[in-house]
Amino acid sequence: MAQQLKTLLNRTYEVQSPETCSVTNSEGNIILTAYAGTPVQFVADGKDVTLSADAATLLPVNKKNLVALGGGASSTGESVVLLSSPSIEVRHATWFENANYSSITIQPAEWKNEVITCYLKTAVPVTLSGVMWLDDAAPTMESGYMHLIAIQQITPAVIVTNLAYSLPQ
Repeated sequence: MAQQLKTLLNRTYEVQSPETCSVTNSEGNIILTAYAGTPVQFVADGKDVTLSADAATLLPVNKKNLVALGGGASSTGESVVLLSSPSIEVRHATWFENANYSSITIQPAEWKNEVITCYLKTAVPVTLSGVMWLDDAAPTMESGYMHLIAIQQITPAVIVTNLAYSLPQ
């Protein structure tokens, strides 16, 4: 018998199972497959998920238990994408890393009536177009810092941004 479980938006969960287990979303689409003895993680969209195996477990991942993941993943398990052009299409649960561009255009994703959150990590002070800053004006960014900008698409056309933090390099 399948297990239907609730999740929290943007929370990382780990699935462990003694047998092969499919995890499906509320629309019936397979999110991932966990194989016996191999834990897998995903970032939830806040909707119910179904585990196909009775003995499978769904556990929230505690931040203090996370270890830095190699191979281009952030410590939250969200993917990190190196920018290869000065344009970003909003993509949920993704960190974009900028090392080259001082001017970046943010494009909205196809709208599905869901808030989409991603981040821009930049060592280069940037000017963003296609966004609305929460403080009504773009913040001043200095060289020599790593800046993290939160990006949220809240309607089909409105993308809100906020400078989350700046750390000296």
